[in-house]
Amino acid sequence: MIIVGVPIVASATVRRKHFDMIFFGSWISALAPFLLAFSQTYAGALGFVAVLSLGEMAWSPRWYDYTMACAPDGKVRGLGRIFPKSKAVHVLPLT
Repeated sequence: MIIVGVPIVASATVRRKHFDMIFFGSWISALAPFLLAFSQTYAGALGFVAVLSLGEMAWSPRWYDYTMACAPDGKVRGLGRIFPKSKAVHVLPLT
């Protein structure tokens, strides 16, 4: 879901501001635990994962863009090298 959804959402929301998409995606992700709190079943767990994934589809590609946009001139390359490594450390336990 994430692998297919992130490029689609990123390309569909090109004209939106970076921070607005991060904010919107964070709110969607924040709603996910409530599904699990109200329904402690497999359906609730699947809903949790689905809503959390939808939120991540909104904020994840924009986080990298926002980081690069905020970088001072001449420092983008350094931040670009650091970011994928921190992202890989975050994703490795999930694979």
